[in-house]
Amino acid sequence: IMIMGVLTAIVMPRLTGHTRFAKENCCHQYQSDLNAAIERYFVDIGNYPGTPDDLNPNYYPEAIPRCPVDNSAYAIDPVSNRISGHGH
Repeated sequence: IMIMGVLTAIVMPRLTGHTRFAKENCCHQYQSDLNAAIERYFVDIGNYPGTPDDLNPNYYPEAIPRCPVDNSAYAIDPVSNRISGHGH
């Protein structure tokens, strides 16, 4: 039982770190997908969307995702007209 406890103490922090890394990568992919949809919207409409919800259903048919790291909503930066980063 003691050996199992030691092994668990070694493995658990590594698994937690990999989970966070996977969520961060997923967040970056969502940002890239949303930015591509914003560009398609601009090409078709001639101006940028005000919010990510303007992309539904024609430019982002799935529901607009939320950040998997902290469950925050994505927002469009009014200066760059891109999805702003979350700092992770």
